[in-house]
Amino acid sequence: MAAALEAALRDVPSIAFSVARQRPQDFSHAAAFVKVLVREVLERGAEAIPRGALLNVNFPPGAIVGYRVTRLGRRVYRDQVDVRQDLRGRHYYWIGGPEEKAEDIPGSDCTVVNSSLASITPLALDLTHRHLAEEIEAWKIGDFVQNRDLRITTEDQ
Repeated sequence: MAAALEAALRDVPSIAFSVARQRPQDFSHAAAFVKVLVREVLERGAEAIPRGALLNVNFPPGAIVGYRVTRLGRRVYRDQVDVRQDLRGRHYYWIGGPEEKAEDIPGSDCTVVNSSLASITPLALDLTHRHLAEEIEAWKIGDFVQNRDLRITTEDQ
């Protein structure tokens, strides 16, 4: 996902792919879906994935019975930090543990994948919460004055 986000930040059309944990690992079903999805994106051309967007595709373990366009679900992971060592002997920290729970939200990627469907979630790089931004516009924050002038110069900073 991080690589797809970085690509999207650089205006490179990008897709992140993830397969739900399974043992033994079998990526053949996901690979078949990836092949036809990427072919579809390429056939649609440069505007298939617009600037500032990317696709997040999640697969169930095993066979895929279909797909659905989804929204992001909510997952909670156990707080876990592991100290690991890279190939050069340097220590680094791996943050994130196993999934504790996923909220069952109809139409979300988590719920859809649990139904043996692939989920395709279009994501935008702009995470701005527009409704909250409008509410904050009406706040009075002490004696500070809100500057609505978009022409901010270095003298204003």
